[in-house]
Amino acid sequence: MRLWRRAAKALPVATLPIVGAVAEASAYTLHTLHDFCSQASCADGSAPLGALVADSAGNLYGTAVKGGADGHGTVFELLKKSETDHRYRVLYSFCQKTNCADGDQPASTLILDTAGNLYGTTVVGGAGHGLVFELSTGARPRLQVLQAFCRQTGCADGDIPGAPLTYAGADTGALYDGVSPLYGTTNAGGAHHNGAVFQLTSVPGQRRRSETVL
Repeated sequence: MRLWRRAAKALPVATLPIVGAVAEASAYTLHTLHDFCSQASCADGSAPLGALVADSAGNLYGTAVKGGADGHGTVFELLKKSETDHRYRVLYSFCQKTNCADGDQPASTLILDTAGNLYGTTVVGGAGHGLVFELSTGARPRLQVLQAFCRQTGCADGDIPGAPLTYAGADTGALYDGVSPLYGTTNAGGAHHNGAVFQLTSVPGQRRRSETVL
């Protein structure tokens, strides 16, 4: 299953300051921070569809739905050197595991927790119907699957989580605390096969989350 068959081969990430609703065009300067698919076989990623998320140091994080080491999408980092200079690094290339058990096609915006870990969704992979993941951002990033969808009969637990995750307090701009419930939606599945709203709750002593369809 491939939801994104046609996507631009090279989409740039750029920074553009917005200082007011109306301003002269000459007040803006465009700086390209990274041109995607600049490496052979788009190993650096292709088709970044989600928005970027920034940490307190100004480093940026995002996803590319295609490209990467195996062509199944990436999570990337733009490490800030200056306002116009960021060093690009692929943190994770998806579908490293058999049958893409670690996920495939991350299309949504990430969220960031207070420890610097990233959380997001992939529209396919896992058990074949998408998943929620956590990714550390250190020198050797490590991905943990928190929830793989369509494990219940008829995908009653949800199918194809394409939208970003959220959490209590996200509207204030506060970072995720890493332990409170995560919330999201799926495009399909659920009791009526037309999508579901879900909650993922931490389980003491486990990395995976317990899902409740809301």
